[in-house]
Amino acid sequence: MTYAAAVALAAGGGLRENCVVVITDGPVIGTAGNTSPTEIELNPVSATELGQTARVHTTFAPEAWPGVYDVVNNTITELRDDFGNTVKDVDAGGATVHTQFPWHLGSSALRDNYVEDSTLIGWDTQVGSLTNNRVIGSTIDLTGKTAGGWNDSQFTGTTVTSGGSFFIASQAIVRGGILQLGSGTATGTVSFTRSELVGMTITRDGSASGTLSVFGSRVTDSTLTQGAGATGGITVTDSEVNGSSALNVDAGSGKQISVSGSDLHGYTVRTQDSGGSGPTLSRGTFFGKPNAVTADSLLVHGINGNGVTVSSSTVDGVSTAGAGQGSIEMNGAASSALIQDADIHNSRITAGPGAGAFQSTGAEYSSAIINALSSTGGRLTINQTSIRSGTINHAAAATGDLSVSWGRIETGGLVELLSGDRGLSVSGTDVLNGIIRQTTVNSASGANSNQVADSFVTGTGRIIFSETAPAGQAGNAVTRSTVKGSSLGGGVDGILTITGTSAFVVADSLDVRGVVTLTDVPSGALSAGTAFHDLHVGPASTLTYTAGDATAKQIRNITVEGLSTVTVTSLTGSAGAGLGDVFGISVRGQSTLTVTGARVAGQPVRDATVEQGSVLNVAASGGVQRVRVAGGATLNTGSFVHFDSEMSLVATKTATAANINRLANKAFDDWI
Repeated sequence: MTYAAAVALAAGGGLRENCVVVITDGPVIGTAGNTSPTEIELNPVSATELGQTARVHTTFAPEAWPGVYDVVNNTITELRDDFGNTVKDVDAGGATVHTQFPWHLGSSALRDNYVEDSTLIGWDTQVGSLTNNRVIGSTIDLTGKTAGGWNDSQFTGTTVTSGGSFFIASQAIVRGGILQLGSGTATGTVSFTRSELVGMTITRDGSASGTLSVFGSRVTDSTLTQGAGATGGITVTDSEVNGSSALNVDAGSGKQISVSGSDLHGYTVRTQDSGGSGPTLSRGTFFGKPNAVTADSLLVHGINGNGVTVSSSTVDGVSTAGAGQGSIEMNGAASSALIQDADIHNSRITAGPGAGAFQSTGAEYSSAIINALSSTGGRLTINQTSIRSGTINHAAAATGDLSVSWGRIETGGLVELLSGDRGLSVSGTDVLNGIIRQTTVNSASGANSNQVADSFVTGTGRIIFSETAPAGQAGNAVTRSTVKGSSLGGGVDGILTITGTSAFVVADSLDVRGVVTLTDVPSGALSAGTAFHDLHVGPASTLTYTAGDATAKQIRNITVEGLSTVTVTSLTGSAGAGLGDVFGISVRGQSTLTVTGARVAGQPVRDATVEQGSVLNVAASGGVQRVRVAGGATLNTGSFVHFDSEMSLVATKTATAANINRLANKAFDDWI
């Protein structure tokens, strides 16, 4: 019967409870151009009332679909098709279930749906896009879906299960719920584009390969995990990750977390990889958890893979606390790290046991700690990097060298190389109120050397080399550098110190304005490579070289002025014309040059000028040649031997048979 006849029958009390009423002109369903007439089967509940539970026949399917029918308004308020899709609208007077759902498409392109508290089965065969849907408190099965995607849709408290090989969401809002991606075997990408994820748990397991991708989206208080079975990584691009969110890659080959152009705030990034690449952070800002939070902000655990790469980014507040408290860690064998063109603040980076090389280029650190615990030969390289109030620590167990070049260490910054068979190289670096320090115990199997070149040490800046065993030491060299401390002298201003046993010490082309100490212990261990030349010491500076051996030295072309001191002591070896050259020296401005040692008596100090109240001290029985002492200066040599010398001063002089070509100013005495 028609709708009008059914209404009239009910009004007249002619309904029978055991007799089904079929309305042949039910509401037309479907969207424009794709509609279907309906027949509505209803069961009367009394002689005057039809029930709302209906069976709806359409041309879209051979079997009837269950639904809810409002007789008063002649509308369908809820309908479920043969794919298990349930769509409802409680507004009976303006229900759109029958007019806005593309029932004709079935599983190919479902859109404009309101689904609440439903279990949607059969959508796994749908290959089109699911657009402008709102799904609340429901369960969706997409285990067989291989194409299409979610567009302009909202999901709240919903669980979605996929095969792991495919899931694409664009301009979606997902609040709460679980997205389980597993059991699939096909290769494919799981992606969220221009979407918002809040309080979500997304897990990809199974044997699927492919990337879990987040692009142009916001992730808040959510967890994204590539599980142990999956082989793909996680990429986050031009997105924001905040709150208590976490990006996890569990153990598995070839996985990587890549974050670019994104902001991560209070995040966790964790990889446990058995051979893939470590996380890459680029063109973003990464603000970690506060120090009070014990969870890791960034943990890299690469078993055999690479470590972490940070480039063109800012990392702040990852925490300077210990391991497990907001730190960046590399614990995998041979895992490496690259920090490039990045700003690292208030953070701790640890290259754990077995980690490989660590390289920092074009970076800036403040209140940050880089702690290289142990290494299987990995080199710690700091290039074009600025360190303020931070620490770079190459620990005792590490075996790689530490290199610092073309950078800046200031305001309490510390670069420290602890014991081990490796060298420390500093070149083109400014040390301003900072410290570069090496404390090394060498073994016979590990030769190393320490070098400072083209550097500038000023304020309370210090460079310290401390050698405690002779074996394996290849020598220390300080060249083409400036050491500038306080003009008042004293203290530790501008210290450059080399102590202990070294194969040789080279001080070349230095401008010393502070305190420089080079000490050899024990005496006589230095080799032929030791040399002092082309130095400028002053004002109010001190350059000390203690101990030596029987090999010829080159102590030449030194200018000492402005209340400064150069001391060369304990030169060893027998007398001889070819040993221990000390020449080409100017001592002026109330400065002091002292040369002592067993061989000084046989090797002249020559071609020296001592003037303006300065002092030249030569050991007893020492020799001077072509020396000019004038202007109130003092020459202390005991029973000295001098050749071709000029004395313009009041002094006590001892004549010996060896003194030739001597001249004294007759204004003071008439001794010729």
